[in-house]
Amino acid sequence: MATRNSTLMVLGFIGGMYHLINHSLFKTTLFLGAGAVWFRTGHRDIEKLGGIGKKMPLISLAMLVGLMAMAALPPLNGFAGEWVIYQSFFKMSTGDLFIGRLLGPLLAVGLAITGALAVMCMAKVYGVTFLGAPRTKEAENATCAPWLMTLSVVLAAVFCLVGGIAAPWLLPLVSGAFPVQAQVSSVVSQPMIALLLIACPLLPFLLMLFFKGDRLAARSRGAAWVCGYDHEQSMVVTAHGFAMPVKEAFAPLLKLRHWLNPVRLVPGWQSASVPALLRGIALVELAVLVVIVISRGA
Repeated sequence: MATRNSTLMVLGFIGGMYHLINHSLFKTTLFLGAGAVWFRTGHRDIEKLGGIGKKMPLISLAMLVGLMAMAALPPLNGFAGEWVIYQSFFKMSTGDLFIGRLLGPLLAVGLAITGALAVMCMAKVYGVTFLGAPRTKEAENATCAPWLMTLSVVLAAVFCLVGGIAAPWLLPLVSGAFPVQAQVSSVVSQPMIALLLIACPLLPFLLMLFFKGDRLAARSRGAAWVCGYDHEQSMVVTAHGFAMPVKEAFAPLLKLRHWLNPVRLVPGWQSASVPALLRGIALVELAVLVVIVISRGA
């Protein structure tokens, strides 16, 4: 808004609103899917799971879709929302203000780093929870969730997929609420988004077909070598070990958690009255938003 660039403002609002809707969809998928896994295993610690993909295949597939949407991977809705946000950053870098030309590329790089961390988080959660061998008896004996619970997770995942594939048609509907629709359509190219959404998911399959001839004709399977010890199901990659390289890379920043911990800075932060206070503030904010929406409509 400070730049007085109408196209930039519209891109920011469209990207923010669409991404807000996307978050509500894929986070619903993830929360419902995690609840289904908890319902059947009784564990909320992913270190005690593993192999759930074979026990709950539909939940596993829906969770994979939700995690991919969270990581902004095509052809899902998270990618479409972040694409518009990237366009706003690129548009900012071509403006007249020096601060805009400086912040535009920096914000784009920051968003790219965030996306890379989200991809690693996706691989960690899905790999440790749904792949590999079960680590506990509860995970070994898990069964499919009730059909209604499974249906709710699958429907939320389908909406994530529709929000990505139908983005070239949904984004103009959102941009129609702003008076500079023509300028926005010239920046957010519908054919480009459609081509990316169609081509990116097909790329791994094309590579698989291309390198199929390089695979060995026959492969044999054998027991894993564990240095002479008896093999245990716990001898697999854990979530803690998977995240250790990232924790080591960001160790200086993670140390700030100790100094910026509100428990140290604000006495009584963990008291029982704080959650009630925060819920009251949230209700006040919701009431203000409702009043603003009603007044705008009137």
